[in-house]
Amino acid sequence: MVGEPGEAMDLSDLQEIRLEKAVALRELGLDPYPPRSQRSHRVDEALARFAEVELRLPAAGEDTEAVTLVGRLVSRRHQGKTVFAHIRDGSGEMQLYVRRDDLGADEFEQFLKLFDLGDFVQAEGRLFRTRMGEVSLRVGGIAMLAKALNAPPEKWHGL
Repeated sequence: MVGEPGEAMDLSDLQEIRLEKAVALRELGLDPYPPRSQRSHRVDEALARFAEVELRLPAAGEDTEAVTLVGRLVSRRHQGKTVFAHIRDGSGEMQLYVRRDDLGADEFEQFLKLFDLGDFVQAEGRLFRTRMGEVSLRVGGIAMLAKALNAPPEKWHGL
């Protein structure tokens, strides 16, 4: 019977993979569960701030002030040397624009291989508006705040 003293509980294959990723982060000297974060804005505050400063920016301009957002990774699309991802906090959702050239090759590869949907992350960068009109964060640094060991629920259940 599971739960007896000294008996290990079986983990699903997905949990095993995610646990291995947490171990890999530790081996790289990165804590998959750091005790603190450095959030400067909630998503809604960052969007409101960008709406104010966007009027003063040159066409297709980027905000000059860096912001640090914290949220759960809810989507990710990989396109060559670029990843489009979304994080969600209690106030809203923000697209992350992650480029290999902006992040650095090693950190970009870590993001691709060790970060999963459901993880809580901290992303630092500058806000801009994409050609599709979506306000996004051009990521200059990304860190794990909490490695999710369980799979997120189906999309229609919400996260």
